[in-house]
Amino acid sequence: MKTFAIATLAASVLADAPSKVTITDITYGGSGCPAGSLSGWVSDDNTKLTLDFDQFVARSGTGVISDTRKNCQVSVLLNYPQGFSYSIAKIDYYGHVKLPQGLKATQKSTYYFSGESNQVSFESTFDGPVDRPYAATDFFQQAVWSPCGISTRGNVNAQVRISGSPADVNSKAGEISVDQATGKVRRVFALNWKQYYPLVPNGVTIENKYVNRNQSSIIDINQ
Repeated sequence: MKTFAIATLAASVLADAPSKVTITDITYGGSGCPAGSLSGWVSDDNTKLTLDFDQFVARSGTGVISDTRKNCQVSVLLNYPQGFSYSIAKIDYYGHVKLPQGLKATQKSTYYFSGESNQVSFESTFDGPVDRPYAATDFFQQAVWSPCGISTRGNVNAQVRISGSPADVNSKAGEISVDQATGKVRRVFALNWKQYYPLVPNGVTIENKYVNRNQSSIIDINQ
């Protein structure tokens, strides 16, 4: 019997969510998310990831220009069975916006996986006068999948800002802030899942059930 290390290809199919998905780690920082102000969890059916922000609020009329723009960089590491990969199908946003005439609020987010070049950005705007809760949805037209078999961080670079003429921004009170019902700015990520299966020649047995596309698999060739 001889043992070789060879690169193995894998095929993927859309799949139900794996039986267990947990958050291994969340790191975050920025003017809109000081320590202790962000929480996250995975839904019971493992198809949604929710992030809640307690202090992701931009305000005008305070005389402090930095109050009109807040940002938050979030990195989430999910733990799930080997052989799966996930992508974001859509994102639902919940908060509250209150603006007088002449001001505009914008929320913008960029999403990407660590080590991957593909990025997706979305932007929503609200024009004053307005005073209401908001619920917005962004759909991913082209899926960006996490690497198979590797626990890779999903990243969000988010910002909210209020803009207008300098005179209006300085003198008129407005804000894009937390939903009054929940006290949170909430983002809900709908997840799609793929499962990967190795493609191997007939008569060849793979020791590993799943194959990491960035690693070699050990196979036995019987003589």
